Amino acid sequence: MMQRIILTVICDMATYFDIVRAIILDRGTKKSKIDRLQKECNCTAYEANTYYNSLMPELSLQRAANDLEGRIRFTIGVEIECFNIDKDRVVEAIERRGLKAYSSGYNHVDSKVSYKLGHDGSIHGNNPCEVVSPILKNLDSLETVCEVINEAGAQVNKSCGLHVHFGAKTFTAKQWQRIIVNYAAIEHVIDSFMPVSRRANNNRYCKSIAGEIEENVKSLVSGFSFRDIANGCYHSDRYYKLNVQSYLNHKTVEFRQHSGTTDFVKIKNWVDFLTAFLKWSLSHKEYMTANTIDELPFLTRKQKKYYKERKDALCV
Repeated sequence: MMQRIILTVICDMATYFDIVRAIILDRGTKKSKIDRLQKECNCTAYEANTYYNSLMPELSLQRAANDLEGRIRFTIGVEIECFNIDKDRVVEAIERRGLKAYSSGYNHVDSKVSYKLGHDGSIHGNNPCEVVSPILKNLDSLETVCEVINEAGAQVNKSCGLHVHFGAKTFTAKQWQRIIVNYAAIEHVIDSFMPVSRRANNNRYCKSIAGEIEENVKSLVSGFSFRDIANGCYHSDRYYKLNVQSYLNHKTVEFRQHSGTTDFVKIKNWVDFLTAFLKWSLSHKEYMTANTIDELPFLTRKQKKYYKERKDALCV
């Protein structure tokens, strides 16, 4: 009986201090937090100040992480795989909208100003096309291009993918390590709102990075280089959901998991998801853990709602 009472008291204390911690780490001034502690936790002003001062180091770290996250900006590149469009006509239509574009064969040439309509042999369908954006700072022009290719009758199927690049010139080896491990840790959550063809190892062009790769990266000792990560995890293969090899040629990190789409809303939501994921991984030293969409620490409530609805729509 006494043991049960002690356990109950310990649990109550843990809950109490969880509430205290949540109040102190929440937004607001010190005075407003002290007032809340007195009212909601029924403590004295002295106790409230003691709690606040004891958690100041954690609060300072959180503020520093939030400040860093707010300053992080990325250049972006998007590749849309589709079929059933006349590339030359689409190029003309894009240029009539005030943007630059050109038709090309298969290559990996980057452009700072022009959209490239290239060829990709992995796309099944008549008149296959890979629409490759120039280096972007925002998605305004991409929205216009999506309008144009949809008006031209663009279609997608299981052979199509959506690839997103982020400029990664400033990433340190430790940051690369966290990005890889974090994506591997939440890959099963991402799988839940992707079509079956983009889950687990179901697609040879966007293979899983979970499991063995995650542990391999985590076990690397201090002093390793980016090339150690690339060679140790991916074996010079770029066909993974998170492609590290793109850094060697383009100085980017590439995400290949999303299914093919010409829907700008879907594209923007995925880019926003990845942007938030990268910012969190760059600015937090701890590894990410999540088993559900609600547990993803970098998403807003609205974003979680969007992906839970998408998960329900794709549930099989």
